[in-house]
Amino acid sequence: VENSVNMSLCSSPVSAWEPGDRGAAPVLSTSARCTPTRSTAVQQQQQQQHQQQQLAQLEERLSDRVGSTMSGLQRQSEVDRRRLSQLERKLESRLEEKNREDEGREKWAEIRGSVNGIIEELQSL
Repeated sequence: VENSVNMSLCSSPVSAWEPGDRGAAPVLSTSARCTPTRSTAVQQQQQQQHQQQQLAQLEERLSDRVGSTMSGLQRQSEVDRRRLSQLERKLESRLEEKNREDEGREKWAEIRGSVNGIIEELQSL
């Protein structure tokens, strides 16, 4: 078994603690105490700030993408709306033309019926 001294952040080379020792920690004088909690807290704070910056950048990129997607959808919607209006006008025009043709056929049938009636009247005389 190796006689090593615990070299953790809070240990000093003169520490009697070995890795795996149990029991109460020795009380160190104020001058012998190390301050890993302060540096750890600073590191954690820096890490949190970094994560917050990354999150803010991601939010900004997401916002930009959503905005550009919305703009594209609005443009496409307007194009579709104009195209639909154009198709509606075209359909109405064709329906009106068809109605005029149907009216013409009806009138032609009436005229033909009248002519046939006149011919029958003349033949009966």
